[in-house]
Amino acid sequence: MTQWYITIAEQAERDLRNIYEYIAYTLLEPETAKKQTARIKQAINGLDTLPLRCAAYESEPWHSMGLCKILVDNYCVVFMPDTKSESLAVVRIIYAGRSVDNLFSNFE
Repeated sequence: MTQWYITIAEQAERDLRNIYEYIAYTLLEPETAKKQTARIKQAINGLDTLPLRCAAYESEPWHSMGLCKILVDNYCVVFMPDTKSESLAVVRIIYAGRSVDNLFSNFE
């Protein structure tokens, strides 16, 4: 089974940092913040095998662009797989309750 190459966009890195900071400093739960970000990182690393098993993003034009997502607790990791190069780019990590369409308005 082929392992896919994973890259993480700067915005997704910022998203992960923001998640950690919110949980650790606003909610005052640094241990929970560490565990949550570790679960998200583990899920991202798990995308190296069969990433296309994850759900495609439902809304257009994102669906046609091939965006996929995986849920990790209350967070959604959004990524774009490239089947030709067997690589994927994690583009955002967001709270699952947020409106994703607005976040990608500048993505096109």
